[in-house]
Amino acid sequence: MNGLRRSLAAVFLIWLCTAAGAAGTEDDRAATARAVVERLQDALLEAMKTGSYGARYALLDPVVRETHDLGKIARVALGRSVWKTLSEAERARYLALFAKMSVASYARAFKGYSGERFEIVSVQPVRKNGMFVRTRLHKADGGVVQLDYHLIRQRDGRWRIVNVVSDGVSDLALKRDQFRDIIQSRGFEALLAEIESQARPHPPR
Repeated sequence: MNGLRRSLAAVFLIWLCTAAGAAGTEDDRAATARAVVERLQDALLEAMKTGSYGARYALLDPVVRETHDLGKIARVALGRSVWKTLSEAERARYLALFAKMSVASYARAFKGYSGERFEIVSVQPVRKNGMFVRTRLHKADGGVVQLDYHLIRQRDGRWRIVNVVSDGVSDLALKRDQFRDIIQSRGFEALLAEIESQARPHPPR
């Protein structure tokens, strides 16, 4: 299953890496993409040192929106065929809830600092306008989590994250599978309700 998800992540990245050009040298692009990931991870460490969920959310909200292409992630997670069927109001509601859910997931996951640290392992180009940043999260108990970030260069020249792969499991592939299952079994409104619940501090189990 993890192998399938890694393959799906690669397919998603190829599909996502479109449109923008590749200004600057390869070293310049790598350094800029690396800085985006470092910006996110520095904020995550700061959030872990922050007590309340509300304070973590407030700290991470602007950083997640700045470092991620949440609109593109949301559209890919939903699927092009479903996206085409939505009204402008439905699209706006979905995108707003998806952004809140994305910030909330970080605010819930990164809490309770005990000496954790991030390490940038490598930065590799993917096609002309994509970048792959491999990192490790070193936990207080000695465990290590591999976190790989896929970024694409925007039309304005900025790099933004479009997928995160944790120990070989693609977050984008998981969301796409989950969203498809909910829509097929219960419909789009049920998906919005599920995303809204995940955007709350303590979603129901």
